[in-house]
Amino acid sequence: MSDPPISTWTKFRSSVSEPLKPSLFESLIAEETDFVDAFYGRVEESPGQCLLVVVWKSAEAYDTFRKSFRYEELLSSLRKQSATEPETFVVDFGRVAFWWRFGPNTEIRTVYFPSSLSPQARKAAGDLRGLVLNMGLGINGRLGNRAPYRGVPTCGWVDGTTTWNGKDALACLWCHYWASKEAEKNFKTTERRVPKDGESHRPLASEAFGQDLTDLGAVGWEEYHVDFEKVAKAKIVGSN
Repeated sequence: MSDPPISTWTKFRSSVSEPLKPSLFESLIAEETDFVDAFYGRVEESPGQCLLVVVWKSAEAYDTFRKSFRYEELLSSLRKQSATEPETFVVDFGRVAFWWRFGPNTEIRTVYFPSSLSPQARKAAGDLRGLVLNMGLGINGRLGNRAPYRGVPTCGWVDGTTTWNGKDALACLWCHYWASKEAEKNFKTTERRVPKDGESHRPLASEAFGQDLTDLGAVGWEEYHVDFEKVAKAKIVGSN
């Protein structure tokens, strides 16, 4: 069996007065045989903040790129957008093709846990359903057009440790692929979970998901939205 892909998520800044141009990523496109797909976009809640997500064919493919002059070219291109240094972290989604549903209204939730999180709790957190309907409509079936999302949520873990409120932490990323802003708002304000045994309260699905994460040890999270665009895997001409 071939090695699973890995993904890199690079945060960089760019003036909101200038459009994000695909030419920023020319050095990446030159190495198109090493990656599966790449996507970019602005963070809706903070438009000056941008994100480049690259799905590499393997950890070895990314390591080879990172040691090449193309990597420095890419960083140099991103640095020209701002004085802020680009920040890259690796996220492991296993063999789940999390990027297939990337597009408009993609919600990213970064969830932080204590660095002492047990393997059992980590697995349980990754096995949560996320924000989905109680009664599945399917995505590709005849009722799929009624679903508030383009696909079921996916979860990946950030490689190594990060920080949350000044303390070492582990983090996972949840991707939700909303069909539209209206569909997301309607789901989060109306969809409720079936009550647990002996309880009468039916919490909102968004509240129940947050409680599930907290029960497993989550110490906090942050959410943002990106309208992802795909990086074309062909040399860009005349797009300076």
